Amino acid sequence: MAAWTGNDNKGAYMSSLSLAKAGLLSQSKLVQGIIAEILAVDAYSRVLPFVLVEGKALSYNRSLNTANTAKWIDVGDTVSKTPASITQITASFGRIVADAEVDALEELTMSERTDQMRAQVEEKSRAIGRLWKQGLITGGGSGGEISGINTLVDSDQYLDIATTTAASISFDGLEQLMAKVTAKDGQVDFLLMNSSMLRAYRALVRNTAGEVDNLTLGFLDPITGRQGSLTVNGFNGVPIFVNDYVGTETTGGLSGVTRITAGCFGEGVGLTGFIPAKVGKLVEVTPVVYDQERDAMFRRLRLIAGLALYSTRALAQWVKVTSS
Repeated sequence: MAAWTGNDNKGAYMSSLSLAKAGLLSQSKLVQGIIAEILAVDAYSRVLPFVLVEGKALSYNRSLNTANTAKWIDVGDTVSKTPASITQITASFGRIVADAEVDALEELTMSERTDQMRAQVEEKSRAIGRLWKQGLITGGGSGGEISGINTLVDSDQYLDIATTTAASISFDGLEQLMAKVTAKDGQVDFLLMNSSMLRAYRALVRNTAGEVDNLTLGFLDPITGRQGSLTVNGFNGVPIFVNDYVGTETTGGLSGVTRITAGCFGEGVGLTGFIPAKVGKLVEVTPVVYDQERDAMFRRLRLIAGLALYSTRALAQWVKVTSS
């Protein structure tokens, strides 16, 4: 509002201080840090167990067929000497690299409230984390990428009950899928699906069985190294993990279909992540390095890890399924 000059006859007014100019004399509050946008939901990567590996890869022996190497015999029968079929499997490391770089001028003049280097490291860590979580599902095993779940699942471990149309999620379908996981004598440690499929599962439960089960699990976050807990839905006591990197695809002439994965964890048995023993953690951040020619500083962030499936019967996928 304009200020009154005290001259009633002329009614003269002087201009007030403009909002733009007033802003030059006042500073808006800046919340310290950076607000992270969650681009894709993923709880599964938090509970994946890890082992330390010496060397360039993780190698293990897999027994493929022992069915014909033993038999009942009678007196005088000849004992079979058929050797067991054992194959060595090698799971390779994958690598993700990102550089957090800050010009020296920016670091020295723009750090009153936010540490520029720390902000860059946090953002690059999140970028590495997203790539890792995506690779757990879709990694193809080439170009430095790990072999993800979709690559590791054995061709005999697919459940396909679709006809001319995609199959809808059902209790019977989930039970058939879980029955294919036999590595732990039928124990299933997890179900994995995207958010859309989880909503369809919840609707199925509400329409037929009542309330959705909730399970509380503890975990050690492989990126932060912190202990935590999370609550997830369950089916017959098996936790359901959401990973939105489980996308839709076109296969067998059916479009917009997706996959549901069942499996079990455990070194020597099921699905396990692995990291170099020398590093001892999933994400390594190097000390600050100075580039004198450019007058800048940077820290390199590096993830070197892999994913191993010990038994082919520790993982199964229901394909051509839809949430609609």
